Amino acid sequence: MKRADRSPPARHTDCLRATVTALGSRGEGIVDSPAGPLYLPFTAPGDEVEICWEPDAKGRMTVRSWQLLKPSSRRQEPGCPHFGRCGGCMLQHLDKQSYADWLGERIVRALNTQGLARFADRIASPAVSPPGSRRRLVLHAASSGGGHGILGLHARRSHAIIDLDECLVARPPLWRALQSLRPLLEQLVSGEPLTITATETATGIDILLAGPGLPDDPGLLADLAAWAEEADIAALSWSDGGRPQRLIERREPLIVMGGIAVPFPSGAFLQATKEGEAALQQAVREWTPEGARLLDLFAGLGTLSLPVVHKARGVVAMEGNGLAVEALRQAVTAAGIEKAYAVNHRDLFRSPLDPKALATFDVAILDPPRSGAKRQVGEMARSTIPRVILVSCNPNTWARDTRILVDAGFEIAEIRPIAQFLWSDAVEVASLLIREDGAGR
Repeated sequence: MKRADRSPPARHTDCLRATVTALGSRGEGIVDSPAGPLYLPFTAPGDEVEICWEPDAKGRMTVRSWQLLKPSSRRQEPGCPHFGRCGGCMLQHLDKQSYADWLGERIVRALNTQGLARFADRIASPAVSPPGSRRRLVLHAASSGGGHGILGLHARRSHAIIDLDECLVARPPLWRALQSLRPLLEQLVSGEPLTITATETATGIDILLAGPGLPDDPGLLADLAAWAEEADIAALSWSDGGRPQRLIERREPLIVMGGIAVPFPSGAFLQATKEGEAALQQAVREWTPEGARLLDLFAGLGTLSLPVVHKARGVVAMEGNGLAVEALRQAVTAAGIEKAYAVNHRDLFRSPLDPKALATFDVAILDPPRSGAKRQVGEMARSTIPRVILVSCNPNTWARDTRILVDAGFEIAEIRPIAQFLWSDAVEVASLLIREDGAGR
């Protein structure tokens, strides 16, 4: 009996000359082909390209190769020599206006997927942080075997680390401090790559090293202390997956929110740029009525609510991260505003506030992680709270959560795109939602 031939079918490659029509949600150029839309990284609308595609093992059409035939007028020359290899920037080749246009289009696309296209005219011009403004970086380090170490970001869609000697988006003092750490990387990295979170605070640079096994070699610790002194590092901590352990503290890292100093837990979340933070704070300031009872959910270190504590008639901040709660309580006590600003430790994913609790507030700020806050938003939809300020770093989950509120009678009054991760495919959204009956005005 003859065996059935189980070898994969021969792949047929098709090629086409075409024009990039638009950019997708991840910043990749879209080319319309007989096989459907195909996506090309590092292209711009109007680029003329030759593209070849073929089915993969599952029959999905995949780009095999492409070349740029005629560049669009919407391009600019990328300034970074690592562009195209480093996974940090996807859109450095776009001119300033085209990049700003894409930021707005990204939000329009998210609105459209939720049937909210009628609100596209509420989108304001984007607030874009300039080059050299990123004050928080998460890098990866590995051994090079040559005594100098590898330090950089992952390649696009890869775990390979691209060794970076410069970065156009980083704050120069932060980048210089990280580069000065290179001579010690070979000693610090033991097998697995090391993750380095560096944050420029009001009192200096905070460094968190995350990897297996806390360094206990006296010589290495002495070298780290000497490096911290030379680079003027405020504090250096280590985490092997648990609570960060302070190795060196020359000054306590502090951040300042609305004139109030807040202790900064090593490696904690902070808005990536001062410019982006200021744009978010300005939106909250404008959208919070004088004398409002304010609720800040996923409050973090009080970034959005501390600056309006004297404008509001009382603030309740809720946060699930214990270290952030400790820091925020300490700041509130030191500032003597405990009666005006209450801090509660609460896991809002497991225990969202119900409509009865929400009814005591006039405005709720909601700034959840990328996954959004579907359960909490659902409780808000059932409540009588009149005004919601919804902030998100993920336009897709923002649009999903917004749809829940719109279905409950809210209208989107304004949408502000904020780009803190310059030239990446990330965009933050700040939005104001008010109940149609006008109760939130």
